[in-house]
Amino acid sequence: MSKARNHLELKNRGNDYFKANQFEPALFCYQDALLDNEDKTLEIAVLSNMAACNLGLELYEEALETCNQILKIEPGHLKALYRKAKAYLELFEYEKSATIFEFLKK
Repeated sequence: MSKARNHLELKNRGNDYFKANQFEPALFCYQDALLDNEDKTLEIAVLSNMAACNLGLELYEEALETCNQILKIEPGHLKALYRKAKAYLELFEYEKSATIFEFLKK
């Protein structure tokens, strides 16, 4: 089995866990999908899913870190910006959250 196919299968397994609201096992699958991965598109998708899991687990600082990783690769990534704003909101960083939400409204 090729590495790329294995990474995609791990991502898809993580997606199945995520859909079942099983965020911890989903995170493990996503983390494994990133090991030795060289596909930037897959990396961004997996990191985005990890940020969503972190939000679901109320790990808001981790969600921010993951969103920042995505935004370093793709500065205008809308889901990362949205999830970053949600994390800031949960951390009572209302001004930071509002700034991002205002940007997203444009």
